[in-house]
Amino acid sequence: MKKEDRFRIYNKYDGHCAYCGKSIEYKDMQVDHLVPKNRGCYSRWSDKEGKFVVSHGDDCMENYMPSCRSCNLRKRDMSLEQFRDAIKEQAKGLLKGAAKFQVNMSIAYGLIQPAFDNPVEFYFEKFK
Repeated sequence: MKKEDRFRIYNKYDGHCAYCGKSIEYKDMQVDHLVPKNRGCYSRWSDKEGKFVVSHGDDCMENYMPSCRSCNLRKRDMSLEQFRDAIKEQAKGLLKGAAKFQVNMSIAYGLIQPAFDNPVEFYFEKFK
């Protein structure tokens, strides 16, 4: 990939991960495919049209997203909706896993609030 293309992708969301919104340094940015290369058509946000539109393509600027390492590794080849569901399940899993006692105690003391009914909204969906 050309350096100027990587800069365009990096600047797409002002140096933030398109998914979690964390600020990332250019050297740490990973380029993710919004729609994985092994999938066909996809919906993408069109600023020009102000809505999601269905498009086709693999290696194109519209399908490239700046990503932090954590989000890129977690998303793997999932669709956006699969990734959204996986994030929710990951949060619910904290109540069942090895950390459940610490999580439940933190909830009891009001340090964290479970909000599993909240929608998972990605940074790029809120970005203006």
